[in-house]
Amino acid sequence: MKRFLFIALIVLLAACQPSKKETYTLTGEISGVDSGWVYLVDRVSGLYQMVDSAEVTEGRFTFSGSLEFPTLYYLEINRGSSPRLAFFLENTEMQLHLDAENPSEFILAGSPSHDIIQEFNLMVEEIDAGMEVLQQQILEAEVLEDASLAESLRAQYEGAEEQKAVQIRQFVDQHLDKTAGIYLATRNLSYDMDGEELDALVNSFDPLLAESLYYVSLRERADKLLALSVGNLAPEFSLPDPDGNMVALSDFRGKYLLVSFWASWCPYCRAENPHLVKVYEQYKDQNFEILGVSLDRNKEPWLKAIDDDGLSWTHVSDLKGWENEASTLYGVASIPSTILLDPEGKIIGRNLMEEALDEKMTELFGPEV
Repeated sequence: MKRFLFIALIVLLAACQPSKKETYTLTGEISGVDSGWVYLVDRVSGLYQMVDSAEVTEGRFTFSGSLEFPTLYYLEINRGSSPRLAFFLENTEMQLHLDAENPSEFILAGSPSHDIIQEFNLMVEEIDAGMEVLQQQILEAEVLEDASLAESLRAQYEGAEEQKAVQIRQFVDQHLDKTAGIYLATRNLSYDMDGEELDALVNSFDPLLAESLYYVSLRERADKLLALSVGNLAPEFSLPDPDGNMVALSDFRGKYLLVSFWASWCPYCRAENPHLVKVYEQYKDQNFEILGVSLDRNKEPWLKAIDDDGLSWTHVSDLKGWENEASTLYGVASIPSTILLDPEGKIIGRNLMEEALDEKMTELFGPEV
């Protein structure tokens, strides 16, 4: 009898607990728009895809649905319009207020995840404002040709950058039980981490978030980077060259190989290309090759950039943009990006640019004669 009463008490207490809301309602109000449509948009592999739409009546609209975890979505007042309003949608009752004349200054209430992002953005804006002052002071010191002051200010700026990184990590560490914390880690920490660092970060998040989209994505990136650690054999891939001939990574076995991920539309890549040309000309006769892997979607600008920049090494691309087979396999999240392999196909360097690449090449082949 006592056991029955105990179980009954547990059931009664559970029934009295507030249940977690499993649906969301987003009620919106637009000043300056009486009628029309608004669109809820997701970003998948860099492309914006509509997931829902709502009619605007007397300046008001409503979205409703259900999400397993808070998710970043975008609102478009007109399909394909800019700016898109980015905010976290979650299973709560939310109210969105915006002015059609200045939509980016919208106000969203009822989304705890969005509040976390806003708090983070305000923190970063304050830090960046101080760093901008230092940048201006450095420029003024250089104009005045005050080398000592300029050097001192640069040291302060570097210190501010390091402190910014510390504050970002501290903020993320305060939200390890929140989906928004994983999102912020992905956007602000993961790209500068190696596999072991990222693995430790992922493991620090609440296990209850393990099935969320952002956790799964970060876990996959950590696993890819761990597999791409220095000393490991580089994963094989095969992509077509401009003539449609398939080129495999293993085709370069027996040579030192720099795999360069880039795109014709990437200004940083184009700025890096002259240095790669110099490196290639210096070492191409010393058992060294470069393989360019383009994240272009259109063939013509890809070929034009190869010609304009004088890139005389082998080039491949499946013209799938960020969904490029090789870049996806290698966890490339930003370009330019490089992987350096030894003649056995083992990784001996990652993301070597400018001076870092020169130092590695000197280490491998000796100083230029």
